[in-house]
Amino acid sequence: MFKRSGGNASSKDRFSLAALWVVIGVAMFVAFGLGRAGPLLPWPQGLYPLGVVLTLGGIALRWFAIIWLGRWFTVNVAIAADQPLVDTGPYRLVRHPSYTGALLAFVGLGLCIGHWLSFFIIVIPVFAVFSWRIHVEEAVLAEAFGARWAVYAARTRRLLPGIY
Repeated sequence: MFKRSGGNASSKDRFSLAALWVVIGVAMFVAFGLGRAGPLLPWPQGLYPLGVVLTLGGIALRWFAIIWLGRWFTVNVAIAADQPLVDTGPYRLVRHPSYTGALLAFVGLGLCIGHWLSFFIIVIPVFAVFSWRIHVEEAVLAEAFGARWAVYAARTRRLLPGIY
């Protein structure tokens, strides 16, 4: 399921995949370390169940989006010569539903840790690196699909329907 681009597609991810792994790894290491130290400010107990729901829902959305893409999904940014512009399923609502799912999962994880600083240490850097990845990916998609991408991008949002 986790495949890199193969014979008829070349990677154009401009190190965004490596940046994702590094930022996520460091952010989680620091956030969990701080979380073990205990909260600096009171943390509302009701946020833990919400965190679990967001984490599981985000993972489910990410997998749904990946499965929907099927053979066109790759972990690196690449477009195969015969690849269509997918604008059905979750992609009819947002351009990057798998990233929406991942970000929801990280927000949920931050809520589950139960530490304000940990929450922001996970959410802000991870959102920043996903934003860079989206920028890279959208440039590749615009180059590959031209006017069809422009029309699709004009009618859909990046991550949240009707918002962003």
